[in-house]
Amino acid sequence: MKIEQLYSKNQILEDYLNTVPFGHNSLGIQTAAHYYFDKTPMELQVEEMTTLIGLLKETSQYDPERNPKGSVNCRNLLLRNR
Repeated sequence: MKIEQLYSKNQILEDYLNTVPFGHNSLGIQTAAHYYFDKTPMELQVEEMTTLIGLLKETSQYDPERNPKGSVNCRNLLLRNR
C-alpha cells in the first residue's frame, strides 16, 4: 500500500515490466519486445503484448519459439479473460 501511495499504477507497472525476465536472457519489456518481435514495446500489437505477458507466468511453457501452441493457447486465454 505504501508503494501505491508514492507511485501511480502506471509507474508501478512500468518499473515491474522493466525488471522481470521474459526468457532467453531478455530482462525487461524492451529487450523482450526486441528479441521476440523485433519491435519496441510501443510498436507491439495487442496479441504480441499478450504473448509477452503470458511469458511472465511460465517462460519455458509459453515460449513462442519452443512451444508455439502453448504460447498461442495462453495468449488466447488471456485475451478472452481481459
